[in-house]
Amino acid sequence: MFKNKIKEVWILVIIIILSRLPFIFNSIGCDYDIWREAFSGKMIREQHIYNVSRFPGYPFSEFLFSLIYKFPYCLINSFSVLFTIGSAIFFYEILLLKKNKQSFLISLAFSFVPIIFINSTVAMDYNWSLFFILACTYYLMKEKIITASIFFGLIISTRFNNIIFFLPFLYFIYTEFQEKRIIYTTRFFLSATFFSLLFFSPVIIRYDGKFLYHYGADEISLKQIISLSTLYIFGFIGCLSLFLFSIKQFWVDRKIITINYFRIDKDNFMLFSAIMVFINLLFFIKFPLEAGYLTPSVPFLFIIFSNFLSKQSMKLYLISMFISPFFLLLTAQKFDILGIVFSNEKMENQQLKNSAILLDKIEKLHKNSVVLVSSSYDHLLFLKGGNGFAKKKLLKEITLSELKTLKKKKIPFFYTEEAKELSNKQVSVSLEKFGKSIHPIFINER
Repeated sequence: MFKNKIKEVWILVIIIILSRLPFIFNSIGCDYDIWREAFSGKMIREQHIYNVSRFPGYPFSEFLFSLIYKFPYCLINSFSVLFTIGSAIFFYEILLLKKNKQSFLISLAFSFVPIIFINSTVAMDYNWSLFFILACTYYLMKEKIITASIFFGLIISTRFNNIIFFLPFLYFIYTEFQEKRIIYTTRFFLSATFFSLLFFSPVIIRYDGKFLYHYGADEISLKQIISLSTLYIFGFIGCLSLFLFSIKQFWVDRKIITINYFRIDKDNFMLFSAIMVFINLLFFIKFPLEAGYLTPSVPFLFIIFSNFLSKQSMKLYLISMFISPFFLLLTAQKFDILGIVFSNEKMENQQLKNSAILLDKIEKLHKNSVVLVSSSYDHLLFLKGGNGFAKKKLLKEITLSELKTLKKKKIPFFYTEEAKELSNKQVSVSLEKFGKSIHPIFINER
C-alpha cells in the first residue's frame, strides 16, 4: 500500500510538471495584481521599503517576490507549479484519509481544472493560498492543531480575504473531535489568531492597523457572474459533462443521491466541505471581481461530487477535466475552439506587446515629462527594470491641483487613454486641458 502511494504521488508530480512546462515562459500573467506584487517585492529588496501591492496587503507573496523578482519568468512561475503540486498531494492525502477509492484520479483531475491549471502557469497567488488551505485541512484531520494553525496564518498572509474560512475550520474541529472538542477548538482559535497576526504583522505595523480597504467592483451582469463562477472554473467541457452526468445520475440511479443525502448529517467532513463552498460563494457574490476568488471551493466541490455521483459517472467526469483546459472556450464574451490555456497565452503575448509599444513611446518623450499611466504603473516600472525612466516621472494617479502645478511650471504632461478614463471617474477633470494622450486603451478580451 505504501509503495503504491509513493508511486501515485510521483506520477502526480511528473504529470503536473510536464503539463505545465510549455506554458510558463511567456510572462508572470495578465492580471496587473501579479505585477503589483512583483513590483512591491522589488521595492522591498532594492529600496528596503515595504508598500503593499494593494490593500488589504499580501505580505507572503510580496516578501517572496523580494527574493525571486529577478528570476526569469519561467522560474517565477515554477513556484506556482510547486504550490499546485503541493495542493494536489495534500488533496490526495485528504482523500486517502476519507478512504475515497478514487483518490488518485480525483487529485490528478483536480490539478487540471481550468482555474487551477491557469493559476499554476502564472505567478498569481490563488494556488499558493489553496496549498495552505489544504495543508491546514489535512493537519486538522490528523489532529495536529498547532501545525494546522501555522498554515492558517499563512493562508491569511497570502490572501487576507480567506479569513472567511476561520469559522468553517472551527466548526470542523468542534464537530469532528467530540471528546477533545473544547481543548482543540480553543487551541486552534488562539494559535491560529496568533500566527495570523504574526504573519500579517508587516502590514499591520506599516499601516497602523488601517489596511481594510475595498476597491469596489466594476459593473457586472448576472450573465458574467454565472460565467465567472462556472465556465471560468471548470471550463465548457467540465460544466457540460457535470450537467449531463448529474442528469444521468438522477434518472438512472437516483438511489445513490438519496442515500448519500441522508448520510450528510453523519459525515462532518461533508458538511464542512459544503460550508466551505457556501461561504466562498457568498463572498464571491458580494465581491464578484475575479473567478480566482472561488479557487478554494474546487477541492471541496470534488469531495461533494464524489459523494453524489456514481463511481462510473464520477470517473467519466474526472476524465473530461483532463480535456477541459485545452478545448472549447466559452465565456460571457467569446467562444473559441482552443481552451482557456491557449487563450491565456495569447492574452499574455498581447499584453506584453502593448506594454512594449507604450514603453517605447515613453522613452521618446522629453526627459522632464510626466506621464499618467494609472493601473499599469507597477507593471510598466517592473518591465522597465533598473531605476525606471531617467528624469521622467510615471504616475498612478493625479489630483487637479497637481495638474495645475504642472501647467503653471510648463512641465510636459502626457497620459494614456486608460488613465484618462479612470481619472475622469476620480477627479472629474478633462485631462485634454493639461496634456496630450500618447496611447489608446488596451482591451484584452477575457
